[in-house]
Amino acid sequence: MSELYLMATISDRNQSRRFLAFYKEYGISVTFLTLGRGT
Repeated sequence: MSELYLMATISDRNQSRRFLAFYKEYGISVTFLTLGRGT
């Protein structure tokens, strides 16, 4: 039986590039990225 893994990350705009670089370094694919409007 195959397994499904899902990870969600919520961060501020300043950290988004760091997270994307981290995911790329470890071979984690990013399938959806959206920017929200702040509080």
